[in-house]
Amino acid sequence: MSRPLFHFKKAVDMMEFTNLVGLLAQRGDVEIIPLVAVSCALGGPFAVAIIYVVLHSIGSMVRSGLDANLKHKMLKLGYSAADIERVLQAGPNSGSKSKASRAPHSEIVLAQPIK
Repeated sequence: MSRPLFHFKKAVDMMEFTNLVGLLAQRGDVEIIPLVAVSCALGGPFAVAIIYVVLHSIGSMVRSGLDANLKHKMLKLGYSAADIERVLQAGPNSGSKSKASRAPHSEIVLAQPIK
């Protein structure tokens, strides 16, 4: 025997709740504007903080996955551990600010694959 898709008891409970809120609103005991204002003032920053933490965590997971992929590719190509470490410590944007002040190829040392 399959379970019913619609639970009658839950629907009745929800109808009772909406009826109760409607009755309170008709009596004037529930002021919706202050309730919405307080929930937005307190809930908005909380939601932003949660979204920031989640996106920051996802970003660091993606970065670590990209670093692991780079290490794997460099190992396949035969680079030494020191070369891999130097590349990862340099980062994606290192030296981009001072490129114009140096002559091109002045300090670039190419890593040689191990044979």
